Amino acid sequence: MRRHLLNLALVAVTLLGAIAQALPPDDAAAQTIRRIEDQWLHAKTAQEAARFLAPDFIGINTRGVIENREQRLERFHPAPQPPATQVHFEHLTVSFSVPAVAIATGKVVGAAGDGGRVYVVAFSDTFRLRQGRWLAVHAQETLAFPAAP
Repeated sequence: MRRHLLNLALVAVTLLGAIAQALPPDDAAAQTIRRIEDQWLHAKTAQEAARFLAPDFIGINTRGVIENREQRLERFHPAPQPPATQVHFEHLTVSFSVPAVAIATGKVVGAAGDGGRVYVVAFSDTFRLRQGRWLAVHAQETLAFPAAP
């Protein structure tokens, strides 16, 4: 009987852990990812941008080139890219496939002083929660406007 109760308690603890992991993260986690995306977009130096990239980061840039963390940081240029004078997000969403993995998708719009669009980059960034910090492990960017030649 005692062994039966011990097994039942073990099953209950296991099920509670599985249920807790299946629950979506709270809105605070999504807000954190949005804040990171904004800080990454507005980073002024490669060192500032590096804070958001995991050591094993890999990405695909708007030209279709696969690059690691060091390569991404070597080509870093602060936004907006001329002739744009400002940048903003459109349709930024954050979803969680599992509690420690966040996927941010949306568009970065570079606009001129008159508000006209200079470029639009559609993106998808994947973040992992590692030692209490959300870090980008993957990014894919597609130039949506102007159309690629």
